[in-house]
Amino acid sequence: APTMPPMSALTSAPVATGSVSPTVNNQTSASPTVNNETIVTDAPSAAPSTTTATDAPSVSAAPSTGEKQPTESPTYMPSYIPTKAPVAGIVPSTAPTTGSGLTTLSWDFEDQQFPIDPWTTGGDGVWAIDDTNADGGSVYSLKSPDLEDDTNPSPQLSNATLTLSDTFAGGVMRMRVLASVLPPRDIFVVYIDGESAAQLVDVQEFTDVVLGVGPGAHVIDFSYQYNFFGVDPLPPSPPSRIGSVWIDNVSIETLAAVP
Repeated sequence: APTMPPMSALTSAPVATGSVSPTVNNQTSASPTVNNETIVTDAPSAAPSTTTATDAPSVSAAPSTGEKQPTESPTYMPSYIPTKAPVAGIVPSTAPTTGSGLTTLSWDFEDQQFPIDPWTTGGDGVWAIDDTNADGGSVYSLKSPDLEDDTNPSPQLSNATLTLSDTFAGGVMRMRVLASVLPPRDIFVVYIDGESAAQLVDVQEFTDVVLGVGPGAHVIDFSYQYNFFGVDPLPPSPPSRIGSVWIDNVSIETLAAVP
């Protein structure tokens, strides 16, 4: 019978289910903090592919619609998702702090207006306002589309996209995320300018995610990806998995005017 390769043979450190890469709830102590919250400062490790994924099973391709999908199915360590070192937008040289000149742009989705500038959505489905799960005292949040189809498990993805203009001076993005997803069926990835900044799986309660965003124009994709590697047939879905992602209370703190 085949044997599982030792954990030391993995070229990328696995992240256990229920984890958030790269930061959740102040777990990265080596990074600078703003208001006692961790900011990711590691520079992107590699540019993502824009055509096909070349390293299975890491999900690092820049999200796009209609792109060619990988032809080889990956193998998976049970209850793990491989991930690269944390990557994110460059953190400004002076991190925003509470005080004079701090501007906060926020979206709690309580007005039920989506998509509305600077937000867009697209792909194989669209993100929409939802009232089945929301953070704290909120009533509404933003939910990924239902892309699941066991009769035709082709790779699909859908993005909610936040675009910042070139006048943005850099700052810190915060959000609350519930990602009831589990590979190989699905995964939730946050991209900053095509670079994977965070990957979340098996997160069954709303959880803090904090990312640094550098100065200048940026495209931030909140990407729900279903069967990205085209596994057929897919293994049964565990009872704890809902197969959806909810994001709520997204905010960006910056020292400059709102982009």
